[in-house]
Amino acid sequence: MRLHPNLHRAVIQALGTIFEQGELADKAVPNLLRSNRQWGSKDRRFLANSIYEIVRYKRLYAFAAGSASTEESTDWEKVFLAWAVDHEMDLPDWMGVTPDLIKKMNER
Repeated sequence: MRLHPNLHRAVIQALGTIFEQGELADKAVPNLLRSNRQWGSKDRRFLANSIYEIVRYKRLYAFAAGSASTEESTDWEKVFLAWAVDHEMDLPDWMGVTPDLIKKMNER
């Protein structure tokens, strides 16, 4: 699947809503999908699966993203990137990801 900027932003937004505002993932994901009815079934499946998996394995992906502690402020952009690298996604040029960064995340 090709990663589009609107899907990327939606995942980051949902993670912020869940972890920073304390909304349950079971409410945040349906609200996100309901507010963006233009997304197709593949986009919806990608969003739900990626968000729930990042929530489930937050500590792992936060560590891979370079957070020293999961209690500190987390950069959701980097956490999503760690998830994408873990799933061997083809990352688009607009994300500004360098091969060195991917290698560094794979070493953790």
